[in-house]
Amino acid sequence: MFIWLYFWAIFVAFAVAFSAARAEVATGFGCAMMAVALIRLALSSRLGAIDRLCRNMRPAALIALIVPGLWILLQVVPAPSPWPSDAIWSTASSALRMPIDGTISIDTGATLLSFARYCVVIATGSAVSAATVDRQSAENFLYLLTAIAASVAGLQLASELGYVDSLDTDAAGAVLVSTIGIILSCASVLHVREQYSSKRRQPKSRLHAVVGLGVATAAFALGTFSIMMLGEQTLAFAAIFGVSAPVSIYIVRKWRWGRWGKAGVLTTGVVALLGFVAIAPLKTDVDIAKMMSPQKSWSATDLLLSDARPLGYGAGAFEEILPVYRDVGDVTRHVSETAATIVAVEMGRTFLLAAILVMAAAAIVLAKGSLARSRDYVYAAAGAGVLVTTAMTAFINSDALSFSALLIISACIGLSYAQSRSAIENVVSSPRTRDVDRTHPVVAGLTVDRPLMRSCCALFGLLLAAQATWVLLPTYFLLGTKTVAFGATYPPVSVREKNSLANAASIAIARGDLWAEYGFAGAALLQGTPTRTSDEAVRHDLLKALRFSPYRSDVWLTFALLADQHKWGAYDPGALLKMAYYTAPNDVELVPARIKLALRLSGAVADLELQDMIKRDVSLILSRLPALKPTLVEAYASASVDGRRLAERQIAETDPVFLKEMRPR
Repeated sequence: MFIWLYFWAIFVAFAVAFSAARAEVATGFGCAMMAVALIRLALSSRLGAIDRLCRNMRPAALIALIVPGLWILLQVVPAPSPWPSDAIWSTASSALRMPIDGTISIDTGATLLSFARYCVVIATGSAVSAATVDRQSAENFLYLLTAIAASVAGLQLASELGYVDSLDTDAAGAVLVSTIGIILSCASVLHVREQYSSKRRQPKSRLHAVVGLGVATAAFALGTFSIMMLGEQTLAFAAIFGVSAPVSIYIVRKWRWGRWGKAGVLTTGVVALLGFVAIAPLKTDVDIAKMMSPQKSWSATDLLLSDARPLGYGAGAFEEILPVYRDVGDVTRHVSETAATIVAVEMGRTFLLAAILVMAAAAIVLAKGSLARSRDYVYAAAGAGVLVTTAMTAFINSDALSFSALLIISACIGLSYAQSRSAIENVVSSPRTRDVDRTHPVVAGLTVDRPLMRSCCALFGLLLAAQATWVLLPTYFLLGTKTVAFGATYPPVSVREKNSLANAASIAIARGDLWAEYGFAGAALLQGTPTRTSDEAVRHDLLKALRFSPYRSDVWLTFALLADQHKWGAYDPGALLKMAYYTAPNDVELVPARIKLALRLSGAVADLELQDMIKRDVSLILSRLPALKPTLVEAYASASVDGRRLAERQIAETDPVFLKEMRPR
């Protein structure tokens, strides 16, 4: 099983860092790898790993791991009443004139993908915890994680210097991984010192010391340089504060300080943190979730945070809701999108506060475990430092939510948790317990039997296998198929590509993004083969997309265009058009088709809301999007009588000269 963990850690760190695969592909491979590892563990005839899991499981840890996963699943369960769900569901139901079951999540597919990613992270930590209880495996894995962090830091440094163009540092979470590399390098140095000074030193200790010091030096140097290149003092302080955990524990152990010495070190750390908060350029006029963000001015994220729902919008739905608040032409990721911001928006502020408190409690538990151990204390100390740094970085950038960073954090915590208590400390034994039935090992007062643990591992592995199938099969069908976006035309979208999208969407079921692409492909082919059968099929596909992703403005606009073109009597194009305005009012790519349809609809001008929306689009084109003036001329030429009058009034108020130029045409 440990070989699988080696392979998976290396694959994810480099594949994601180089953006060689989409996030869905990395998630699918992660599910497959960990499914094999857990099922193999459940079927193994050796009892060592099972006993380790039995010893490591604690009620508090289980609750902390299970509750977030349950909350993610509850977000996609149809709400029994309208109040927990977002208002978009009732609005969409009115626009489509059909009942739609609302959920807390506004993107079912994205939330289920987030759940699969969370399962991979938890499985990785659990498997590492089982595999690294023995001293040699823990040492090897510490060096492996340090080497991976050093490699990612080197890639980020090369990207900052311009030697690597394809590296997506945000997707790879390179900044946080580099910071973790610094902490792990410190832990590796302390571990080498402890091993080399031990009287039980093995013949290979000198070779291990050379390898460990080399890896640690590379990780520390590359991580430090990569952080210095960014020039952010908050990131540097997060790294220093994380390193201080293993260093402080080493000092306490070296000088054999008692309780007062430990309290003094803890007080010094708290004072240092408060002092940094006092002198750091924090922003008092923004939300606490982004007070340490390098953002210089207000952005869409601030508006989104001010409207964030207590229950969140659903895990993974941040990018779906953000277009509602984006300004014209703003299509890039904001630097103010911290991990704390995303968690507060997707999961709720209460969840964010609980997560920070759990991380703080876990760091304290690991620190206490490190101080209590007679040997190999550096693992738990490093885990405490990683948790502290991750919690601080969550308020600086969004790296804490990147898949590769989450996997490395999970592996570090699994390693630290396994080494925070020795085998003797984990199992309460006495001469009288030697003949006790070993299927019921005593774990700190809790009885955990092996059959139950095997069943849990097998069920978790089967769940991961199902998730891997759900993620990877659609990806397989989409190999060689380009992404189909709004406005795709025939013949660039082929029948083969449409069939591939049909297979992918049918298997994924709840992936609104795949149903949207399938609907766009059908709409493009409909231009070349306008038959009633294809007309009804495209309508069905678009409805599927809106049922799972009601904030897709491009889908709403496509639906409105087809409803007007094919005279779908069951739907009101004006109501559908308003939904396109609501969900992405400032999307420049949608403005041309939107203004043409709005001015062409005879009943649009009679609707006061649509009047205001049309006036805003006309003013937007004249004042901020002059490149779209020819589009406005085309929309005016094909407009209804009432639409022309409305456009003329608004153009006369905003740009009378352009109105004179436009009329002769």
